[in-house]
Amino acid sequence: MHKYNLYKLTAIILFFISCSKSEDNQLPPSAQLTVKISSTNPLNSKIEWTNTDNSQNKTTYYDLYLGDELIAEHIDGNTFEFEELKGLTEYQGKVIAKDINNKTITSTEYKFFTDKKQFEGNVELKSQEDIDNFTSKGYNIINGNLIINGEASNITTLFSFTDLNQINGDLFVVNTTLENLNGLENTTLASPDARLVIINNDELTNIEAVPNVTSVSSLRILGNNLLQSLNGLHNLKTIQQELSIGLNPAITNLNTLQNLSFAHKINITGNEALENLHGLEQIKDINTIVIKNNTSLKTMEGLQNLTSCELYFTIENNDQLHSLKGLSKLTSTAAIKIINNASLNNISDLSNLKSVSYLIEIKNNIKLISLDGIQNVVYDNNLTGKKLFIQNNPEITTLEAISNYTFERGVINISNNSKLDNFCGLKKLLTEIKHKDFDENSFIYNNAYNPSSEDILNEKCSSARF
Repeated sequence: MHKYNLYKLTAIILFFISCSKSEDNQLPPSAQLTVKISSTNPLNSKIEWTNTDNSQNKTTYYDLYLGDELIAEHIDGNTFEFEELKGLTEYQGKVIAKDINNKTITSTEYKFFTDKKQFEGNVELKSQEDIDNFTSKGYNIINGNLIINGEASNITTLFSFTDLNQINGDLFVVNTTLENLNGLENTTLASPDARLVIINNDELTNIEAVPNVTSVSSLRILGNNLLQSLNGLHNLKTIQQELSIGLNPAITNLNTLQNLSFAHKINITGNEALENLHGLEQIKDINTIVIKNNTSLKTMEGLQNLTSCELYFTIENNDQLHSLKGLSKLTSTAAIKIINNASLNNISDLSNLKSVSYLIEIKNNIKLISLDGIQNVVYDNNLTGKKLFIQNNPEITTLEAISNYTFERGVINISNNSKLDNFCGLKKLLTEIKHKDFDENSFIYNNAYNPSSEDILNEKCSSARF
């Protein structure tokens, strides 16, 4: 009896094993479903699959997963085109084949990497929501300008720009509450004609994540109250038009610009903590330069290799500037204006300045004691209508430094220099000038001594001679 029961139990077990194997054999192996990636364009990525298990002409449907998300089900076909994907991103998922009863027949995985995704045209983002919506699309390249303008709404972070790696146009970051530019550090400002503009960002403390840039049309960093340095711009070599650094009261130096070798114009204005111009050492020739309203600037050091300025060289309203140290190699300029520098006591570092095209203006420098430094200047013949203005310099006593000056036509004004009583340095100029665009009897006034043109020519050029 016991043997009979044992045989019976063995037979039952063998029956179930046999059934199990039979059912297993009914499920085709996953290798019977193969996937081909037919497009990796992020705007219309596409996959195709082939199911070789059609021997019984089964009706088959497919479910499609992207990552862990089911994005399409009950597909009656063997292709799928994805909705817009991010660029330069790896995607993976799986295709599941199911029968008419929604029972899984087989499945296989797929993986692909999308191409670069490009946006054609300009992008203007006016809010944090605008930024988040745009960056969610995963663009890698913008073929146009990127303008981030938070004037109407707070913009607090650019972190979601991490997919962006190239801007083929301008970059504007204006009127935001950003503390930094984090998110743009993997981006390159690719066009040498681009403008890089960072203006009126009241909370911005650093720009270390600024896009990589070697050449731009213009660089304007203005009105950023907490910005302490220009770190991030260390690769910048060329500015085709204007470098403008202004109204950034916390910036103490320009050291990061040490690789800059050319800028057409430079405007350094209203940076209250800036003490020198170190960082501009590679600049040798320039069209126009303005150094103005930098209340902590003490010298012009940083411009020691500058040799020529094609148009205007303006040094104005720099309260602590006590000398022009740093300008010893300057040899030529069309015009030089030294105005209202309250601590400036000498201009002797201009002694190599030999050519001026049309204007010298030295005005409102209350501690300037001498014009020594401009004694070697020759007004060139390139332009007519020369100008010489020496005004409101209460410590100057003599014009001896300009005793070799001469030009054929122009304007002269020597006024409001309360200690100036020696005008003998004007004799040669008044002798040789042929066209006087000034009143000979009133171009000198409010000085310690005020001779007429005739007085100077007749040896009455100094009060000491009476």
